[in-house]
Order: sequence, then C-alpha cells, then structure tokens
Amino acid sequence: MFKKRVKSTLALGGCFLLLVANTLCAQVGMDYATDDGILRMKPNGELQFLWNDNKIRISFDASVLLRDYDNKALYLGYYSTEGDKRRNVYNVKDSSRHPLIENNYLYPNSIFFKVGEREYALVYVVRRRIDATTRPEGLYYEVYNDSTGELRFKGNGRLILLGTFDINQSSFPYRHNPKTVDMMQKPGINRSYWLLAHNRDSICVFSFATDTVFLNHVWRKPNTEHFIDDLPIEQVMPVKDYYSGTRRYLLFSSTGRNILYQQTHIGLSQPSKERLISQVHASVELFGFNPHQGRIVSAQLLDEDRFIDTITTDPDYDPITEPYMVSQFNMMYSYSPVFSDNDSFLFIRKKLIEEHPEYSAPDIIKYNSVLRYQLKTNAVTVDSIPLDKYARDLLWGADRNLYFNWELSGGLGDRLFKIPMPYRQDAGKIKVNPTPVLDIGEYGGSAFSWDFLEQYYPALGLDLACGGDSLLVRNHSHPYFTEFKWQLRHGGSTLAHSSRRGLKVPMPAGGRYLLRLTAKRPGGITAVLDTVLHLPGKVKAGIAMDTALGCAHQEMSFRDASRSDTSAGATWHWRFFRNGLPVRESRKQHPGVAFDSAGAYSVSLVYSNGFCSDTAWMADTLFVLDAPAPGFDLSDTLACAPATFMATDRSSGAITAREFRWSSGIACADTVCSERFIFPGRYKLTQTLRGPTGCVTRDSAWVRVRPGITVRDRVDMLYATVVDSHRIGLAWTTDARGMGYRLERRGPGGDTAHAWIGGPATDSLIDTIPTSAAHTAYSYRLWPVDSCGSPGAASNPGGNILLRHANHDNGFVALEWAAYQAWGGGVMEYVVERSPDGRSWADLSALRARGYTDPHLPIADTVWYRVRAMERGGHAQQSHSNAVRVPLVTTLFIPNAFSPNGDSLNDVWRVGHFGLASFECRIYASNGQQLVLGRDPDHIWDGTLNQEAFPLGGYRYVITATDVRGKVMAYRGVVVLVR
Repeated sequence: MFKKRVKSTLALGGCFLLLVANTLCAQVGMDYATDDGILRMKPNGELQFLWNDNKIRISFDASVLLRDYDNKALYLGYYSTEGDKRRNVYNVKDSSRHPLIENNYLYPNSIFFKVGEREYALVYVVRRRIDATTRPEGLYYEVYNDSTGELRFKGNGRLILLGTFDINQSSFPYRHNPKTVDMMQKPGINRSYWLLAHNRDSICVFSFATDTVFLNHVWRKPNTEHFIDDLPIEQVMPVKDYYSGTRRYLLFSSTGRNILYQQTHIGLSQPSKERLISQVHASVELFGFNPHQGRIVSAQLLDEDRFIDTITTDPDYDPITEPYMVSQFNMMYSYSPVFSDNDSFLFIRKKLIEEHPEYSAPDIIKYNSVLRYQLKTNAVTVDSIPLDKYARDLLWGADRNLYFNWELSGGLGDRLFKIPMPYRQDAGKIKVNPTPVLDIGEYGGSAFSWDFLEQYYPALGLDLACGGDSLLVRNHSHPYFTEFKWQLRHGGSTLAHSSRRGLKVPMPAGGRYLLRLTAKRPGGITAVLDTVLHLPGKVKAGIAMDTALGCAHQEMSFRDASRSDTSAGATWHWRFFRNGLPVRESRKQHPGVAFDSAGAYSVSLVYSNGFCSDTAWMADTLFVLDAPAPGFDLSDTLACAPATFMATDRSSGAITAREFRWSSGIACADTVCSERFIFPGRYKLTQTLRGPTGCVTRDSAWVRVRPGITVRDRVDMLYATVVDSHRIGLAWTTDARGMGYRLERRGPGGDTAHAWIGGPATDSLIDTIPTSAAHTAYSYRLWPVDSCGSPGAASNPGGNILLRHANHDNGFVALEWAAYQAWGGGVMEYVVERSPDGRSWADLSALRARGYTDPHLPIADTVWYRVRAMERGGHAQQSHSNAVRVPLVTTLFIPNAFSPNGDSLNDVWRVGHFGLASFECRIYASNGQQLVLGRDPDHIWDGTLNQEAFPLGGYRYVITATDVRGKVMAYRGVVVLVR
C-alpha cells in the first residue's frame, strides 16, 4: 500500500508560465516544497535546501508556494491533517519561520500568486465533507496586501463558483491530492490572469483581475465515467457500491496554449460476501487553449485504460468497517504530468500496480514508465522511457532535464534522479541512465509537488532596424544558444545568409520577405524562428514649393516630393528655421505655413515610410517680405435674428489700404464696421490689408445667425386633460425656431411654479407634480424661448376641468363642473360619461350646460362619472375632467299599510328599493296560513286571493333580500289592509 503524503499544487509567482511574443522570463531557477524543507534548483542544475534543520518536520498534505522577488521573500503555506499542526501555515522568509496565516483555512488544491505591488491572491476549493466548514461548497478567492511587510490573511473569502469540485480527498486520503485549479497570466496584460477550474463535467475558465472575477468560458465534457455496463449482467444486478471516487487533474502548459486533463475513476462493489468487483477507468486528454480569448478550442484523447477485476475474499470481511483493506486492485492510471518548455513535449508517468487485499502484503508493481508525447507535430506521437518500480513524481528542471524521485527501500527516504536531455536513441529505443543527484526526505517523504514555481525558456527573439541604406536585424535570443544561421529569402531565392549573431544587408526593395533564424547549442536542441517581413523599401525625402518668395502673415504652401516603394504607414515631420532657431513645425504631408517676420528661412523634412526614414534640407532658400499683420475683434460670433455684429480693427504695421467685406456684399474701409442681419445663416467677414512692399495680407472670421423669436410669436395650448387623480396631461403647438419652452402653472391662492421644457419639437408633457388632480384646478401657460434666451408671447391658458358630485339618497346623482376656458372658439359641448369600474366608459348625455342629474342609477355598489369637453372649431381638441366615484347604498322602504279601493293611490302593496340583486316576500294570515309569495318588490299584493278580497286587518310579512354585494337581509313586520 502507498503510505506517502504527496503534496498538491505549487502556484506560480513573479514570472508566469507563459511566453508572450519573444519576451523571456528571468533566469531564476525553481523552488519546490518538500516535507523537510524547500528544495531550490538553480538554472545550472545545482540543488540546495533553503530550510532543512531536521528538527521540525512539516508533514503537510497540501501546499502553496510563492517566490516574491521584489521583497526577496519566499512564502510557503501548507495544510496538515495530522497532530497538533492541523491547518498550521508558515511563512519562510530569509530562512526563518514566521506565522503567515492565523486561524484561517488553507485548503488542498490552493494556488497562491502575486497580482500587484505587495498584493497577493489565494484561490482555493471548499468541500464540506473535507474540512467541515459551514460555507457552501465551491471555488473561493481572497486578495491580501503586504503593506506592513508581513503578509497577513484576513476575511472569509469570496465565492467564485458555487458547486462541487471533484477533489474527493476523503476517498483518496493517501493518494496525490488532485489539482483542480490552475492559473496563468494573460498575454501582455499586467494584473490580469486566466483561472482554470474543473467542476463536475465542466472545465471553467475565469478572467481574474485582482478583485474582479467573472466566468469567461465553459467547456462541458461528455460523461465517460460510468462503464459498469461492461460487466456481465449477472454481476451488475446484485452489485452494491461500497466505494467510488474520481480523481481529476487540471494543468496549464508552460506556454498556456495547452491544457492537460486527467481523470481516474475507481469503483469497488460487492455482489456477494465472497466476491468483490474492482473497476478502474483512467484517461488523459489534451485541450488546445487560446490565451488571448480565454477559450478551449480543441480536444483530443491521449491515453485511456480500463480494468474490471473480480476478487475472492474472506466471506467474513465487511468492506464498510474495513474500507482501507480493499482499496484498489489491478490499477493502471496516469499521474505526475509535466510539460517541457514551449510545449514541445508532455511527460506522464504511467504505472500498473496490483494491490494485495491483505493489509500486510506488499504491492506488486508490474509496469512503471514515462510516456513522452511529442506535441509540435501534426499528429501527436508517443514513446516510452522505462523507470524502476520505485520511481515516483516527475519534474521538468530549470536546466532542461527531466527529474524524478526514487523511493528508497526500507523507508530510508527518497533520492532525486536526473534523466539528461535530449535522449540517446538507438534503433528507435530510448536508453536512459538516471543519475542520482541528491538524497532528500529523511522519513521517506515525497520529493516535491507536481507543479513548480518558476521556469525560464531558451527563446528566440529579434527586432528590425533601418540603418541608412541597410537592413539591420538584431538578435535577442537567449544566451543558451551559441550558434546561429540567417537566411533572407524572396520569391524563392536566397538574397542573403550569415552565420553571425546579427544580420546586416543592403535595404531591399519593398515587398514580402521570409527571414529564418536557426539557433542551436552544441549537444543541445535546435530551434528555428520564421518571420515574414513586409518591407516598405528604400526612401528618399524631397521638398517642393511654388515660389521661394513670400510675404509675412501670408500662408505659403509646401509639398512633399518624397519617393518610396510604398506609402503605407508613412509620416512627415516638417521644421522651419530662422537664424538657426526653429519657429514652425508640421506633421501634414502638404502643409501651409505663415511666418510672422521678414527674413531668410530654412526648411527640413524628415520622411518615413514606416520603417526607414530620410531627411531633405533647404538652407536659407526661402525669403519673406515685410507685410502688415491683420487682425480684428468681433462683438459676437453667435446671435439670434435680427442680429447686429461689430468688427473693430486690431491690425499692426505699415498699411496703405484697408477693407472689411461681409459675404453679404457689404464693405467698409473704416476701423470699425458693423452689419445687421435679418435672416438666419452663416456670414463671413474678411479683412484685407496692403503694405508698402506690395504684400497683401488677409484675416477672416465667421458669424452665425440663428432663428429668433419675437414678442409676437406664441404657441397654442391645445388641451389640459386629467390623466388620473395625480397627473395632468398637456399638449401644445410647437415653434421650430425655439430651443424649448417655459411652462407656468398656477394653483389655488395664486401659487405659481415654473419649469423648463427642452427641445423645440417637444409638444406634450405629463405633469406629475399635482398632488390631487381630483380636488384642485390648475391653469397652465407656455412661452417659446429661442437659443439666445429671448421668450415669445404667452400661450392661451389651459386648465383641468374639476368635476364635483352629490348623491341624493340613491334617488339621483347631481354633477357640476367649471367651464373649460382655454380655447379661443370656446366649448362646443360637454359629454357626460359613466363607468361601472372607472376603466370602461359610456356616454350618457351631451349638453351645453355645466351640470347634469342622473336619475337612472344602476344596480351596483359604485358608479363612476367624468366629463369630456369638446372644442368648437380651432384644433378640434378635447379635455377630460377628473373621474369621481359615487358609492351607492342598498335601501329598502317597506310601507306599513295600503288601500286597494280603486282610487289609484296605494292600491298595491310594494316595497321601495335600491341595489337589490334578489327579493322574496311571504304574507301570512293570523292563523299562520301563507297567502302570498311575491318576488317582485314593485308589486307584491293587491289585497285579493283568487279574485276574492280579503277582509280588513293586519297581516304578517317576512322579507328576504340580497344586495349586489351578496349581503343577505331579512325583515319581519305587519302590514295593515284598509279600504
């Protein structure tokens, strides 16, 4: 059985596992967490312990490690499930131990990385069945600041993704803690990272930028774990699962362009007391990753193994009470994966073991080797490196060699071995002679975690420059390479080649070229860099102008006369000098320049085609004559019609003639000139001056006249109508010359409020300020206002109709309202509307008066009324009043006597009523005999029965009625019959 605790992920810090363009990580080596300290590997392969006093053994189950090169500190965090060191975390700084985290969880599968100046992030997975925390299961992160110089973690973390991550540490307490999260820096973006996580059957990519985390991409895997159907049916049906778990591993490659995904699913079932069934399914998949978009772009299966074994056991064995003794049988799965630099190779250790069902029996290791996948080919190829059965975890070293640790017999510890690269191959077979380099782990602890802190990569890099008539190629390759070969090709021909470190060739003509750099090191690898060059070719700067003689304060034109194979990306830099001092410059291709003083001037032009540049120079070849300096002031440049503008001369120098001329045709020769414009538009004023040398100079300016509004201009208020009990709607005609409208509202007691309504096209408004349009009458007026702030005339007033009502004992409802007075033609008629619910309205009557009586009330508990005013002529508008709700009360009036004598007065006994839904009346004689059953309250009894008149006297009645609300009413009494 395995008895080792192998640590989990070490996070990345400082220099991240990503090549961006041709940038190169610092040559700083790598650090690894071990049970006995921190192992450092220098770039030359030298190994040393930073902390190994052999006094305190960490014995951690999971760790995070960060090298902070700015503060020259090394931070180590670990999670322990043994003894007094449970969840203790330390900071290793200057080879001394200091507390790093107090009373804070550090979970397996944590990653720890630096995200800014003295700022760090910790990302971790929470599983309640592992740590018994009350927090929900999911992916969390925390950001910390080291402003005091001592790193302290605080807070309870922030949730990134809710859900179950496939750690299953309780199922594999003695196995490698699977790596469920990983991270990498985004290409060329500081303080921004890709965070990789696995959740059930999904691979999730998050964008992480300090305190901001959001889900960028999700790739969902098909479910490939359930393969119990491979068993015979007689074994499947009675099987009861006692043990099941899936170990997953997720890892960014060194460049970030690949993602490794591993899973090993193990199930243990017992169909009977005598038989156990062990199932193992292991697979390795490689995903292509776009580090610029944060998306998984491809997927391929590299390796897959399945085992199903039946084991005969002791019939008295109980896998529930002794689960540790029946772990796995005939297990083959892959683990300890590492990528080489630049993703050229992927190394995975693959092992086949047969574990004995008895605890004391030794394991049988049948197969242990390293699979090497070559990734930079069209088809992934694989070969095998055999290892000893006790060889364990793999590591790609800073010195470009492959390392693994070897478990020494008798529990005496581990030893680190190196496989020199590249391999020695004979007849297609790889021969490996591992070299022991260091004894590590006094107590047999594993040598290092799966991941490592930092790497450097022998990268190729170059940049281009134009050195006059030459093309210069500077070599920025890593000093690991010592031999170089250059080739410059065009159209299938080799134009130049060199074996120097750099390349210098005559500048070729513009076109597309292929530049190849081949670099190698004796006994090392060979790398090739192909670069496509789009060269713009040679350049020749040139200057052209119509005349070399000009006047001061008068613009002179200069033209670019440069020559190049292409103008794509071209730039121009003109400079003008007087007496050796620069006075003007321009970046235009063909600039126009005016000089302030007379004299001789020099001109230079630096022309660039985007790669090479050339300079043209004309020394003291431009002569400028003296001339008056033009200039004038305007009283305004923007006004509303009608507008008057005044120009005042501010010119200087000797002047023999002066003129102001407007574009309207008006001209004057005075020093002050004014003009009045009635119509809107843009007008130009030009000043022309002539000096004693004959030079003519000019200056000009534009003025703008906007449409204006006079005191005679007004808009019409179309209507003011009640929208509901708290809002009044307004509408009016518009004036396109204005910028908006000023609205005035007058309320009770002369209370006045104003509002600004922007936009000349606005023609309506809902006034939400009124607190009660059902009880208050308001009056509105509008003024159009132009862009200069001048108002026009006030509009006609508009106000809401205020409707009032009175209910006269349910006999009738009386309505009255104030006249609507806003329309010039007056009101044509008022229309009274009624509604049972205040939503659907029906017209009752149209009339000229301002009052109405409704004697025909409906059988209901409520009735609504409103009034609509109709404009006479004009714009044919209408305005609604407020709606009033009139409650109606159910009423019964029961007479106590009637006289059926034929005088047409009270000949029939009836009941006065209102609001009834049903009615029933029973009349009884004195002996209790029922005489009448009536259901019509308007005609109950005429004093007869079967055409025979009843004698005078009193008769008892019982009335039962239901009103429109469903209320039941009962009445008893005596009615007297008289003649």
